[in-house]
Amino acid sequence: MQSVVQCITFKTGDRPMASRVVQARVSDEIREAATAIIKATGLSVSDVVRVVLTRIATEKALPIDFFQPNAETVQAMREAEEGKLTRTTLDGIRAMIRDEGDKQKPARKATRKHA
Repeated sequence: MQSVVQCITFKTGDRPMASRVVQARVSDEIREAATAIIKATGLSVSDVVRVVLTRIATEKALPIDFFQPNAETVQAMREAEEGKLTRTTLDGIRAMIRDEGDKQKPARKATRKHA
């Protein structure tokens, strides 16, 4: 099941304070886990969204820590550096995708035609 996380953002400066609702669809599991971590810091989900959006607007870029590779990506990078990866062509990639699609298709039942 998915939840909608809402945040009211405020803009200050020369103009009067205005608010806008920001919505994001996330799974219930992610929302609950993230909310628990955020609340443990004394912040709300709205606070965190405001901070992130303000940082992006100020720096005119996504925060670099959004791009930290996970363990699987780090391992793949190491293997690439060590020459342990198999090279392929675009046609090879297409064949792999086609083969995966074939594996996921349910087997069709044989039907008899009556004459």
